[in-house]
Amino acid sequence: MSLGSSKPPFNLPEGFRLIEVTDTSRQFQTGDSRIDSYTLNDYFRWSTFPHNYVILYEWEGDIAGVIHMIVYSDYIFIEIVARNRSSRATGVGTKLISLIEGIARQLGKSRILLHSLDTTVEWYKKLGFRIRAPPRRNTEFGILTPMEKILE
Repeated sequence: MSLGSSKPPFNLPEGFRLIEVTDTSRQFQTGDSRIDSYTLNDYFRWSTFPHNYVILYEWEGDIAGVIHMIVYSDYIFIEIVARNRSSRATGVGTKLISLIEGIARQLGKSRILLHSLDTTVEWYKKLGFRIRAPPRRNTEFGILTPMEKILE
């Protein structure tokens, strides 16, 4: 979907843009080995799948954060929210979640779903997400907790 020239069905505010093939050679590390096993090349490849969008948040010329979402008929699923540990930007994750909330509203979606890493459940709760099912073990990411946010 986001091959650099295709227009998404939503608007992005200044500082945010879809990933492009030219981004695949840039550096991006979170400091969490579960997330860092993927590169911007992987993110770009995912963005080519139907209804998948990978959005970059740029700050001072660097990629400060990345979010990968999939748009379904009645909700948005967030695959990954990641902050570049070398960025000096603050509030990156919160900005990315706010962005997805805005996109959901633009698209007429009232729910955002995700599976939280064990280290981020409380952070998502502070952003208004609630646990929607018991945590499960995932071989790649460890304990994942299904969460959702209902938009008003």
